Amino acid sequence: STSDTGGSPLLDCFTFTVELQKRPGTNFGVELSAAGKVCMVNAVLGASLIGEWNRMMDQRGPKEHAIRQYDRLMVFNDEKPAKGADMV
Repeated sequence: STSDTGGSPLLDCFTFTVELQKRPGTNFGVELSAAGKVCMVNAVLGASLIGEWNRMMDQRGPKEHAIRQYDRLMVFNDEKPAKGADMV
């Protein structure tokens, strides 16, 4: 299918779970902004836990489970706040 405005293909939306263990001296490496009830990924830093996750997904897949710019963070630490700002 295509979008109404530009003829670009629509991407299917889906959810998946990422489990990361933060160790001393590491960081998640993601820049977020509040977007309604969720947080939107603005950028992913390569030298980070999420950067490592993405490399693993790119190599062993599924590639769709890499965390990319504009992805939405729905739940963090098993909590789903009423506002995305509460996650940031």
